[in-house]
Amino acid sequence: MAMLERVRQRADTFDFLHFHLDYYPFSLFARQPTPFLTTLHGRLDLPEHQPTFDTFCDAPWYDLQRAAAPLPQAN
Repeated sequence: MAMLERVRQRADTFDFLHFHLDYYPFSLFARQPTPFLTTLHGRLDLPEHQPTFDTFCDAPWYDLQRAAAPLPQAN
């Protein structure tokens, strides 16, 4: 979390941010102007993940596990 905060503090010095930290960056980086993408690894169709994807439905992400059930709220 400390690393994410340090990146957020310097976000305006980057053209683009790319994360591989599951959905942890969503809240911090959805609130700032630097474009970002999060590559997600693992199953996204598990029920416990759905509240996060519902809350941050505009957060851009890519799913490496294409075999997982598609999420209707995916961005």
